[in-house]
Amino acid sequence: SAFLLNRSSDLLVNLQLVEVYDLVGQQIMLSENAVLDLGSLAQGIYFVRVTADGKTFTKRVVKQ
Repeated sequence: SAFLLNRSSDLLVNLQLVEVYDLVGQQIMLSENAVLDLGSLAQGIYFVRVTADGKTFTKRVVKQ
């Protein structure tokens, strides 16, 4: 499965970095693209950290 950041044509976003962390805080993926393939990850909870336009936010993702 893939994690896709949906960018609207009405919203210009300067995506700089996408990182995926496991529950213990270890970085397990890093991308400068808007698409991450999470297919190789085991089921569980991950944190996706996105840096865009100089701002960073983190979302929890549950892979089933």
